[in-house]
Amino acid sequence: MIDRDISKSMHYLEKIPDRIRETLAPIAGWSDECATRLVDSNDVLCVGVGKTALVAQRFCAFLRSVGKQSDFLLAGEALHGELGRIKASTTIFAISKSGESPEIRNLIQTLRYKKLASQVISLTGSNDNWLAQNSDLACVLPVVEYDVVDRMPLLSTNLQNFACDVLTMAIADTLGFGNAEFKLNHPGGNLGVYA
Repeated sequence: MIDRDISKSMHYLEKIPDRIRETLAPIAGWSDECATRLVDSNDVLCVGVGKTALVAQRFCAFLRSVGKQSDFLLAGEALHGELGRIKASTTIFAISKSGESPEIRNLIQTLRYKKLASQVISLTGSNDNWLAQNSDLACVLPVVEYDVVDRMPLLSTNLQNFACDVLTMAIADTLGFGNAEFKLNHPGGNLGVYA
C-alpha cells in the first residue's frame, strides 16, 4: 500500500513543473496593474472562504510586513457585524478559485449596495465566474488540480500563495521597501536581526 502511494505521488510530482508553468504564465498580464492598485489604495481588506481564507490571511500579513495598511476578514463573518471595518476607501482583495462562493458573492453585493469599498480586486480561477465579472480587476489564475481529488484545492492554494508573493515583491519594490524598512516593521526574531 505504501509503495503504491509513493508511486502515485511520484507520478503527480512529475506533472507539476509543466502544470505550474502553464498556470503561472497569466500572472505577467495582471501583476503590475494589481500591485499598482494595491499600492495606491488607502487600505486593503483581504477576504476568502475555506482554504482561500488562509491564503488571504497570509497575504494580509505580508502586506503589513512591507508597510501596507491591510486587514483580513473571513467572507462568511462579514455580514455578521464586520461591515463596520470597511470604509468607502477600502480595496477588497477577494480570493476564490471558483468565484462562485455564496459568502463572497453576498459580501460583494452588500458592499456595492451600501457603496462601501473603492474597488474589488479578485484572484480567481477564470474570467467566466461571478466574482471575476463583478470585480474592478480580475486576476485570473486557472488551475487544474491534482488527478486524485480534483476538487481539493491543493495545487490552487499553493499557486495562489505564489501569486500573492509576486504581488508582495512588486509592492515592496514600488514602495522602495528594502531591508532597512523591513527591519523597522519586523524588529523581533531572526528576520529583524538579520534584515
